[in-house]
Amino acid sequence: MVQWYKNITELDSFVYGANSSTFFNFAFEADNLKPFENDFELVEVMGRDGDLLIDNKRRKSKDVNIKGYLICDGVEPEAMSSKFNSWLVGEVKYKPLKFSNDSTEYEAIVVGGIDMKEILKGIFDVSFKFSCMEVIK
Repeated sequence: MVQWYKNITELDSFVYGANSSTFFNFAFEADNLKPFENDFELVEVMGRDGDLLIDNKRRKSKDVNIKGYLICDGVEPEAMSSKFNSWLVGEVKYKPLKFSNDSTEYEAIVVGGIDMKEILKGIFDVSFKFSCMEVIK
């Protein structure tokens, strides 16, 4: 028999702060999980061949866009969307962020709010953006 669904624990997940996306039955895709860029400038100097390299000795922050579906699965949609929103934007501070399919550890904050639309009863189309810094150990 063909299995046309997946258990939520088999999907990619992320932990933000102390909660996992699987707690909210949130199935998602994340872009920009590539390595961080070094922060440097190339400055043209008159009378010199090549550019002067100015190393700012840090890595640039990056944005990670998240798109997915919040599945209420028997929980009242208004209550679930409120808890989900509170989890992501309830506090204005950087929190630890870790994706199950990425070895990089981040400090992140949700910027620009959450776009959440109920497309079917109890299923929300969700998108938001993390602003991330790499955690260097």
